[in-house]
Amino acid sequence: MTLEKYKQIIISCDEKIRCNPRDELSHIERGDAQICLGNPQDALSNYKQAIQINPKSIKAYYGIATAHVILEKYSHATAEILKAMEIEEQQDTKNK
Repeated sequence: MTLEKYKQIIISCDEKIRCNPRDELSHIERGDAQICLGNPQDALSNYKQAIQINPKSIKAYYGIATAHVILEKYSHATAEILKAMEIEEQQDTKNK
């Protein structure tokens, strides 16, 4: 995708979030676009918003981990991956 496309995604997510601030997926999608645009700090705030909405948002935890890797905060990234894996495991256990 082009940079312009990622900017369009952010604009679209902004509109969705204005209409529904609790739209978890729009916060995640906006964070993903910020990662692609090279803005890991902005991405972090979007992923954290998603987690405030849904504390079991596996995608948001992985997004935070990605941002931390870009910021070279590897221990933070590892912690977020472990949280995501724990949630996945809990969900797998419930589904059995």
